Parts: sequence; structure tokens; C-alpha cells
Amino acid sequence: MPELIQPPPDLHERQDRYRLTARPKRTFQTFLSAEDIIDVQGTRAAVISSRRQGDEVTLGFEFPLARGQIDETLTLDLLEGRLRCRRLVRSVSNGTGERVRLEETLFRDRTFPLPESAYPEVALPFLLAWQPMDGRTRDLYAWINDRFVARVEYQSQGEVDLALPSGTRKAIKKIMYPDFNDWIPLGKVLSRMARPFVPKYHMWFSLEAPHTVLRFEGPYGPPGAPEIVLEWLPPC
Repeated sequence: MPELIQPPPDLHERQDRYRLTARPKRTFQTFLSAEDIIDVQGTRAAVISSRRQGDEVTLGFEFPLARGQIDETLTLDLLEGRLRCRRLVRSVSNGTGERVRLEETLFRDRTFPLPESAYPEVALPFLLAWQPMDGRTRDLYAWINDRFVARVEYQSQGEVDLALPSGTRKAIKKIMYPDFNDWIPLGKVLSRMARPFVPKYHMWFSLEAPHTVLRFEGPYGPPGAPEIVLEWLPPC
């Protein structure tokens, strides 16, 4: 049964910076690669901000591109102890600052009856930082757009040594992958056999709560999207 995201513990306001690079070895050979769109020179950091005010939680994303920037703001409401998406605003500007894309989604409007446990797939690594790290398999719905909502499973895999630009540190690894039974009824046995070949999203978190995202590796979007690596940078 899909689970709604838990709220962050003791979160008021914070901001984290990340080095954004292309994944060295792609899983998919698609038309659009990360090298085509991101700032491969690495001169600008990605910035992820989070804030909680009462029963409202906001996540902000700034992703530098080679020829512009993506800005996203996700607003969630705390209802009955769990977070539900309210609104996502996504804007893309080009190198001169001109806005070339603008998208706004109200998740609880019933024009498109979305699942209650649907969250934007690009925000999931940061939302999963607030979920338990107990190794249990959980699932929810990854929202790509109103016509593409995919059920995904995720689980933590214990402590590992993680190499970062700032040095090696202990981290908790978590993986997320599509639940193909949501599309094709494979059954339990075939699902277990297919799992090693399913495209995965890899995430590493700090040991201490609220479990800062230290590294993310995988598609920026659904399987087949440009594949990136985000690595946490210590405060300047």
C-alpha cells in the first residue's frame, strides 16, 4: 500500500549546495543526454532549500544548465501527520534570463484525479530523506506529469563508505526503482527475478537525522531521462 511521506523532524529552514555532473556511465542511450544540457564546467552549484512553517513545507530547487537554469518550488501540506503535495511551479530560463518554460500543477485539483501519495519524481530523493531508514520496502507514486504517474518502490540498504568531493564519510544508501507490476502483472516470482535488471535511482544520506542527501545518481526524471550525479558540498 503506497505510503504518504512523513514530515521532516525539527526542520525550520536550510539550504544545501550540490555539485551537478553528468553520470559517467549512462544506463540508457537516449537522444538527450546530461552532457547536452547541464553546466559540465561545474562553475555553478545546484541549490536545494527547504523550509517548514507550521503545517506547510516548501522545497526549492535551482539547477544550473549550460544555457540557462531550472527553478522549481514544491509546496506540501501536513495533514493528519503526513505530507501531501499542494502545488509545484517549474520555470526554465535561457542564458539571457528569458523564461522559456513555465509549468504550474495543483495536485489536489480533481481535473486529473492523481493518487494522494503522488510526488514529483525529481523531488523524491529529498523527500525520502524524511522516511524511515529501516530497510523495509515501501512504495508511492512518482508524478512525472498528469498523464504519466508511475508506482515506485524504495528501500534503504544499510551503511556504506561514501566518497565525496569533501572526503569519505559514512552514509546510508537507499535505492528506488519502478514497480513494473503497476504496468504489467509479472507476479512476485518474476518481479524478484527482474529486479536486478530494473533501472534504479541511487541515493546516499547522512547517518544523522534529518538525513541530508549526500549523493544522488540516476535519471533526472523517469527512466530514459538525462542521467546526473548530485554531490553535497560543505558550506563555504
